[in-house]
Amino acid sequence: MSESDRPDPAAVAHDFLVEHYSEGEAVAIGGIKCALRWWRGEYFAYDRGYYRRLPDGELKATLTGYLRDSGVRVSTHFVNSVLLCINAVCMIEGRVEPGS
Repeated sequence: MSESDRPDPAAVAHDFLVEHYSEGEAVAIGGIKCALRWWRGEYFAYDRGYYRRLPDGELKATLTGYLRDSGVRVSTHFVNSVLLCINAVCMIEGRVEPGS
């Protein structure tokens, strides 16, 4: 499969967020209620009333498994492209302080 035969990273990011990080209590972003945030270079997942920091590599590992299970040929380049799309959707500006 060539790079041009791969699915669109933005579409994959959306589908991944819907399947893994969509919750009724979370804030709607990008047309879905997303329970994942990217803030100051770290990922936070909404869990039972608060955001917990995801351990380094957990999101990347979960995404890689999702891609593999979906039949997408996994490469570092494609995983990073999808992660960039996730960051764009889930980003909280760095100037925002907790509780504001």
